[in-house]
Amino acid sequence: MAEVRGGPSGFWDVVLLLLPIAFLVFAVVKPKPIPSTNSLRIAAAMMFFIKLVYLESAPITVCAAVVKGSLQALVPCSIIAGAIFLFDSMESSRCLTWMRITMKKITNDHPVAEVMLIGWAFHYLVEGASGFGTPACLAVPVLVSMGHPKVESICVLLVFNGFSAIFGAVGTPLWFGMGLAVGATEDEQVSIGSKCATAIAINAFILIPVVVSLLVDRADVIRNIVFIELSVACTVIPLFTIAQFSAEFPSLLSGLISIACTATLIHFKVGLKPCERRKSGTDEIVDAGQGQAVADAEVGAPAADEVPVAKKIADGVPEADRDLLASPSVVDVALRTMPLWLTVVLLIITRIEDIGLKEALTEKEPLIIDWKLGSLGQLTLSSAFVIGLSNILGAPEKIAWSFQMLYVPFIIPFFVAGSATLLVYRGELRSSPKQILGGVARRMKKPLIALLGALCLVELLRGKDVNADAPAYIIGIRLSEALSDAFIILSALLGALGAFFSGSTTVSNLTFGAVQKAAALNLGLNYEALLAVQGCGGSIGNAVCLSNIIAVSTVIGVENQEGAVMKKVVPIVACFLVIATVVMLPFLYA
Repeated sequence: MAEVRGGPSGFWDVVLLLLPIAFLVFAVVKPKPIPSTNSLRIAAAMMFFIKLVYLESAPITVCAAVVKGSLQALVPCSIIAGAIFLFDSMESSRCLTWMRITMKKITNDHPVAEVMLIGWAFHYLVEGASGFGTPACLAVPVLVSMGHPKVESICVLLVFNGFSAIFGAVGTPLWFGMGLAVGATEDEQVSIGSKCATAIAINAFILIPVVVSLLVDRADVIRNIVFIELSVACTVIPLFTIAQFSAEFPSLLSGLISIACTATLIHFKVGLKPCERRKSGTDEIVDAGQGQAVADAEVGAPAADEVPVAKKIADGVPEADRDLLASPSVVDVALRTMPLWLTVVLLIITRIEDIGLKEALTEKEPLIIDWKLGSLGQLTLSSAFVIGLSNILGAPEKIAWSFQMLYVPFIIPFFVAGSATLLVYRGELRSSPKQILGGVARRMKKPLIALLGALCLVELLRGKDVNADAPAYIIGIRLSEALSDAFIILSALLGALGAFFSGSTTVSNLTFGAVQKAAALNLGLNYEALLAVQGCGGSIGNAVCLSNIIAVSTVIGVENQEGAVMKKVVPIVACFLVIATVVMLPFLYA
């Protein structure tokens, strides 16, 4: 058994150290939930006092962990701000509107085609580029505008998002979440990601038809099963392949490939059979076109009593955007899609080591600033704009922090791609750059506050000192000793729990990653495989996060339907967790 330097109560250390986590769960499930902006800060404060009073940790080390946690919040916040700026730029320049219209035209009013192209493939691309709930908020309104029921659209997109979130925002849950929580190297991040991709791929082939049946009648799903599985294959095969060598690009590149391949399948009607739209008892209003047969003989062929597809699409487009209905030239297509392909190109050239930009953007020397900020620490700024604060508060553990301003997906690629889009379409912008930046600042207030609490909690969980081990290590060792190999069953649930109370796969990995690694090492399991189980749980856990459900519901004006959504989503999430755990068993004991 591993030796643990904990509190005076042995196994009961676990109960006390899990109190902040238990509080977070209580804050979410109570009749009037406490916002995460408050609950995460309270949980961090609880852990702060537990470390000082119960574990008798060194005060200077605990305070230094809080300083580092506050600074660490800059990383996810900068990524979120960059992603918001990019998509607001796409909205202002009408690039996003053009993409929505184009996808409506491609799907030709076929419900299954719409769900797989817009809900599945397009969502994968957006998740890979931005994450943080953006895909569902973008895709759900499009599906609803095409006649799909609201509540079921929310359910489908939330679950779809769970299949991609582990690689969201160019792999932030892996390179930042796992990297910070357990010190995972790039090779370890890729190994964890490849195992996650394996579990996700198998889950997708089994569960995606079930998810689609929430929006389309089961009989129609069965008739179109070949198309659905081919569309899934167009996504998860590239996902699995790319995950073998990258932790950042799987969702982004597989989303691009999936859109192209799924659109091709739709164009040639591969596996597509006639089907009808489903009316939902959960919707108060059904769109005029809803419930019409898509085709009597051929997919997309108008029936006698059916409104022509082109007219239905045009009727759903505001007058000011009718010019986007015209057939585009090759140049138009290139420019309208520029925000996405430019983002991909910039990410690729800054991450392939042989090109040389990666090393140039992460250089910590030469220094252009090297200031001693008294007892706070040593502030540095390199010529590559890498900001650092070392020897924080003079703690004996030499606690340090750094931020690679040009390498973290913030200025490059998001602000560069967004600015280029605004420049190209400067004559037809709906909002000025100043208004867009103001909107980004306003929308960042709540995430910043929540992430400050989350990252402080994480640093307190993973920090050790001369008097006590890290709480995450203590929890992992004590639980694994008590449960033995049965801890594996708990692993995926912990990941889902982290996303349930935070709405973030990254925060889930940060919170429980160190717990999972400590347990794996104590049990003699492959810790990368157990971290993959954690990642899969954290990914699908987004589907049952109340804040995510409320956010997407608000976008389309749905109120008080959280219970209805949970009732439909929870069984699918449970199946995902079981399958992911079973798939990982051979890896765990390898």
